[in-house]
Amino acid sequence: KSAGRVLQIIEFFDDVRRPASVGEICETLKYPQSSTSLLLRSMLEMGYLRYDEIARTYQPTSRLALTGTWVSHQLVDKGPLLQAMERLHEETGNAVILSMRHGIYMQYIHVVQAISVVGHLVVGTQRHLTATGSGHVLLSMLPNPVVSRLTLAINARRPPGTPPLRVAEVLDTVARIREQGHFFASSISIEGCASVAMPLRRWGGEEPMAIAVIGR
Repeated sequence: KSAGRVLQIIEFFDDVRRPASVGEICETLKYPQSSTSLLLRSMLEMGYLRYDEIARTYQPTSRLALTGTWVSHQLVDKGPLLQAMERLHEETGNAVILSMRHGIYMQYIHVVQAISVVGHLVVGTQRHLTATGSGHVLLSMLPNPVVSRLTLAINARRPPGTPPLRVAEVLDTVARIREQGHFFASSISIEGCASVAMPLRRWGGEEPMAIAVIGR
């Protein structure tokens, strides 16, 4: 029953094509508000929805838009971004990752696999923004006060015995990324691997995203 409701919520957004409140979703689909709120929060935590705290509305993210693009190339043509990821994979032989920010985390939302090179990279994987090249790139797309606040939040959740991040060093890193337009990282999140990440230009109301090539 819950799975069916999640799919109907997805179809609801595909129909209205705009942000919507819990109340509107419940009224349209005739769902109880308590259980609908739980489903929406779960989809938010997994990165399929984002929440506007001022308007109190939910809206699908690019992760949801990319789900199922493999099913039928005859019915759903790949856009230029996914085509570019395929070309990067073909030309380098490496894995190509598309990611977005989810709170203090970087989250994989689409992956072109290169299993023999780095193993299977799981879509939906989350790592702290400061733990990956893509995460640093996503930070570089934010204002410095937000970068500082996120760095402190990551410090607050670091494992016991892990030294805290220095805010000044993180700000220096994102400043270099803004200047260079990309970031090279070696053995940050996957031992023995390196990545080159860069920001993607935003369009419309899409959330900031980063693209990275990763290999040994």
